[in-house]
Amino acid sequence: MLQYLADLLVVIGRALRLDPNALAGMEAHGPWSIQIGIAALATVSTVAGEAIVLAINQVRRLRLAHTLTISLLGRLLSYLTLGGLVWLAGVIVLPQTPALEDVVRAVMVSAAPYVFGFLVLLPYTGPAVERLIQGWGLLVLWAIVVHEFGTERWRALLITSLGVLAALLVSRILGRPLAWIRDRLWRLVTGEPLMLSTQEILDQFPLPAGNGQGQTGGAARGAAGG
Repeated sequence: MLQYLADLLVVIGRALRLDPNALAGMEAHGPWSIQIGIAALATVSTVAGEAIVLAINQVRRLRLAHTLTISLLGRLLSYLTLGGLVWLAGVIVLPQTPALEDVVRAVMVSAAPYVFGFLVLLPYTGPAVERLIQGWGLLVLWAIVVHEFGTERWRALLITSLGVLAALLVSRILGRPLAWIRDRLWRLVTGEPLMLSTQEILDQFPLPAGNGQGQTGGAARGAAGG
């Protein structure tokens, strides 16, 4: 276990430095374990920051756990989808491409910058930190595409751009219908509306005001909204 955690941190460090050898040695723990560990750690970091705000608002534990679990699964699904779309972009741009499974596993490593996801809830600077993490993630993805597809940087940039744009398009087209189905199923099971974002929960359970706390609540609210 300790060796796994050490290797996990090594790979994350390589990815953050845009090291083209970030994926080297990942198979030692199995074909998916390191990649899933990176995605899970990134998700837990982001969710941990949100959980602080949710706990302050005294959201019921069971409802909080369900909400955060769905958020985690959604993030993992988004990386799997992005990996598939990046692979498809590679098929369009290049005459030969790696296997779909290899590309999807590699793309999951681009979640590495989100290990700093908890910083998104910092007052005032949260939105800027979020943009920085997003941009960093795109650079990591670009470096991974260069390494995984074995192609020139400009072709890798084209593949990365097509994959990301396709992911945004899929999100636009399918986002609302899938969200409606998800919310409907949640209501049928619990009888309550589902709240996935921190801002939605803050709107329903506002931070207490008074004695300077209102200003703090406003800062947290602004950061969560970013």
